[in-house]
Amino acid sequence: MRRRAQVIAAGAAAVLLASGAGASASDATLQRAVSSGLDRALSAEASAQSGDPTAVQDAYDAARDLQEAVRGAYPVSRSCAPLFRGATALAGALVREQEGFDRPSPSMRTSARGKVATLREEVSRASSVCGGGGRASATPRVPMRPASGEAFFGSIVSRGPAGSVRGRILVAGRPWKDLALKNRTLTFRATGQYRSYDFTIEFLDDGGQVVGRAEALDAWLLPESGRVARPAAREDRALAAQLDVIARRTPGTVSIWTQNLQRGTFAGANAGAKFPAASTVKLGVLAGAIKRLGASPETSPLYYDLKAIANWSSNLAANRIVKRLGSGCATARDQLANEGLRMLGAVSSTYTGCYIVGTELQPSMPAAPATSSPPLNTQRYTTAQDLGRMMFSLQAAAVPTPGARRETGLSTKQARQIIGLLLSSQQTGENRSLLAAGAPAGTPIAQKNGWLGSARLSAAIAYAGTGPVIVTIAQYSGGGVSLASAQRLGSDVMSAAR
Repeated sequence: MRRRAQVIAAGAAAVLLASGAGASASDATLQRAVSSGLDRALSAEASAQSGDPTAVQDAYDAARDLQEAVRGAYPVSRSCAPLFRGATALAGALVREQEGFDRPSPSMRTSARGKVATLREEVSRASSVCGGGGRASATPRVPMRPASGEAFFGSIVSRGPAGSVRGRILVAGRPWKDLALKNRTLTFRATGQYRSYDFTIEFLDDGGQVVGRAEALDAWLLPESGRVARPAAREDRALAAQLDVIARRTPGTVSIWTQNLQRGTFAGANAGAKFPAASTVKLGVLAGAIKRLGASPETSPLYYDLKAIANWSSNLAANRIVKRLGSGCATARDQLANEGLRMLGAVSSTYTGCYIVGTELQPSMPAAPATSSPPLNTQRYTTAQDLGRMMFSLQAAAVPTPGARRETGLSTKQARQIIGLLLSSQQTGENRSLLAAGAPAGTPIAQKNGWLGSARLSAAIAYAGTGPVIVTIAQYSGGGVSLASAQRLGSDVMSAAR
């Protein structure tokens, strides 16, 4: 999302250089956003230096409010372009400072705080010259499929505005292909590595002038073989026996669920055992929020928070969405998140209120027998089989299969956007994949991890060349579960299941 903000700011600067004379109402919007939101954000930032979780959450919320208010002013006039750029950068630094508390990353926090001090001066200087410096203008934006953040299987479609005769396709800002339009519609099929791309389509008139633009940032190209979701109709007994061996030789309590969506088979080991869910039940927040945000969640002021949940499991972002769209942090059970869990077919998972800011690993607990459920130190729990149900529901809605929208409440686009977000999971620190080592190199894996001092979990769809495979694992040990231990388990299970 940070890259998207940079693209928006850069695009604004380019547009503003070509602005004509006259005043811009957006200038006043920008000035109001800065004057009303900056003092609040800076005051909250100062209070958050104590590290108090509530203060950090308040500072994150204030910084995000400022960030979205500034973005809402685009496009602004040429004279206000420096203020737009400076305020965008300052709000982003304030957000990252609080994210540094939550990850936790002292270096990230220190770096962001240093930028805040510098950018405050820049914003102060820019505020004095903003206003009355030219009319804002922007090239009309038109929709395209896929949308930003969406997973797709190769097909790209967009319809240009009146006067469009050709479409120029750019990938990561570089011209790639120039195509004639049919009824102002551009259609083509993307091929290449299965990864995320930034697509831009510029619609041109007879004179070669750009009359419209469509954009999809972080759109995830998946193999055509991934467009399948056969229900689990029969057990793969040979695989189940293999998984049981893996579970028994792994330290602590282990739970496994696998599902081959091409063959319609399943296998598991201790799959119904309840585990502390950690962050895996944030899948419910993603589903519940995207449904409520409607047809174009990528345009919502909460989209950054959705990305932060999926990318690195942000507690700050999950709490912000719960407060904006759900029951709020004062409730014992959040309505939005639990609605999302039920939409995805979960029957044994709970989401009990907001998360405590800060991802420091929680204390360990006593050991438990290897084939039972571990002791629960939280009312927030799930099972490997439940996580598998949720991943299957997303895939079924994304394909889509008959009845999937009725069952999940999600449109094809909404389900694909959740999968796209999960494909963008940041492979750093404690959030590194537990499963990737067991998959062929380059396999796209949509995954949601969760971790506590005594437990690690992962739920994933691996888009292998032979078809998609769901793998979910959970490992508990009273002495603690290391990332390396969980990755060995995940690698063994993925290798067996694919």
